[in-house]
Amino acid sequence: MTMSHLRAFLQAGPVGLMYSIRQARIDRQMQRVTRNKAAERLLHLEHMALLNAEMDRLVDKQLRLNVAAGQFAAAWAQATISSTGSKS
Repeated sequence: MTMSHLRAFLQAGPVGLMYSIRQARIDRQMQRVTRNKAAERLLHLEHMALLNAEMDRLVDKQLRLNVAAGQFAAAWAQATISSTGSKS
């Protein structure tokens, strides 16, 4: 029993003590929820950082693929022009 519980008992009797105990329990529960929310927020930020890094890697891979495809198409077009131009 803390001093606040004793004070509640002395001022308001058993009802005051019960109210004080319930209030303390609710306060502890609220602190627990607040801690859990903070932990979840941190976890969410870490997860989002991982997802953003993965997305950046995929975008980079896509850009490299597009460049490679463009180079291939240009080389193919050049080869096609060269092969048809030399036969004529």
